[in-house]
Amino acid sequence: MLAPDPGAGNILARDVEYRAGAARAGIVIGAKVLLLLPWRSDPPAARLISAAIAVLLSQNWNGDAK
Repeated sequence: MLAPDPGAGNILARDVEYRAGAARAGIVIGAKVLLLLPWRSDPPAARLISAAIAVLLSQNWNGDAK
């Protein structure tokens, strides 16, 4: 899922997490580097998922923020 800004993304992620029992991964793309956005309340599994997705994305990332 994509969100227009971090606030909307947070609301969307928390709703999906609550209703579907999903884990969330916070990553910002579109900058020169990938940014991980862990929340204080995230369990270790969610942080690991964020890092794993960032590694996968970085394999094909050229860093052009256009």
